[in-house]
Amino acid sequence: MDPHIVTQFRLLGLSREDIEIINDRYDVKKFLGEGSFGKVYKAISRRTGELTALKIYDPAYTSSRRHEIELEIRHLRNMTNNCTIPHVECLVEANLDHNYIAKTFITGVDLDAFVVPSRLREKFAKDFIAQLLPTLYLIHNNGYLHRDIKPANIMVDHVFDNFNFWFIDLGLSCYQFDSPNGCSTRGAVGTPLFFTRQLEDAFQRKDVADFHIYERYDVYALGVSLFYSLNDKTDPVGFNLITSAYELPWKHIYSTDVEDITSSLIIDKNLEMIRRRYPFLFAPIEGELIDIDYHQDLMDIDYDRYNEDRMDIDHARDEYEDRMDFNYGRRDEYEDRMDLD
Repeated sequence: MDPHIVTQFRLLGLSREDIEIINDRYDVKKFLGEGSFGKVYKAISRRTGELTALKIYDPAYTSSRRHEIELEIRHLRNMTNNCTIPHVECLVEANLDHNYIAKTFITGVDLDAFVVPSRLREKFAKDFIAQLLPTLYLIHNNGYLHRDIKPANIMVDHVFDNFNFWFIDLGLSCYQFDSPNGCSTRGAVGTPLFFTRQLEDAFQRKDVADFHIYERYDVYALGVSLFYSLNDKTDPVGFNLITSAYELPWKHIYSTDVEDITSSLIIDKNLEMIRRRYPFLFAPIEGELIDIDYHQDLMDIDYDRYNEDRMDIDHARDEYEDRMDFNYGRRDEYEDRMDLD
């Protein structure tokens, strides 16, 4: 192992035994980044030859947050069916006794830092839809919610004219059957820019302790992430007012299917509806689906909130149309002035 990396491990607080075990199992190649938990390295498994992202924890962090880390590890294993679900990071190995976990190494950059080439925006959108919608459907089918979908938690690798996407950072994920009513927010969960109107209102009221999160919140956040990326990272502050209307402000440069699916993600927030309209998108995962009826149970729980959504959509639609009428009036006035000039 590189002496500089050994020094970093020691400064982090790892014991000699920890370092020896890590070195026996991984060829640590390169420092990638750090956080409050410790550091991340690019490493190769000596047993399988697999390229991994090796997360090294500060022993004090492991000791104080062990329960949370173990919960994340359990979710990573179960949510991805032990790495059988594509397009989502998965766990290779975990050994908290020696302060490390290894995940699949994902090349590319996060979507927040990625600039979509103008000539490839349609291909970008189609690859995004074809890969991440079935993946999210499988995650939900396994009983899990991501709870923090946003561009920073989606990785993209651009190879020639193709794009590969992955969900990452599943630390806030939740198993829906841990409680009878699904997953609650349990404090600050997710990123406000990608909240639905109802969740944003709950946070503003500071009424989030018992606010339950359902599949549609993930679906909405995925749709906003796509729309946000296709529209030059336009800040989605106030996005709820515009996108709660029945039509998104498209620039009409995308195919009808791309616009329809993206709009449905944001407005309907229901992957099952999209699956019925575009079954070919979900054909590759049909054999992986679990034949259980929990979706209907959760739909029943969420029915009242769904009705509230529709009322909010009607109100937002009226406001949006009023705004558009005003803008059209200003445009006509401007054109009249140009004619005079």
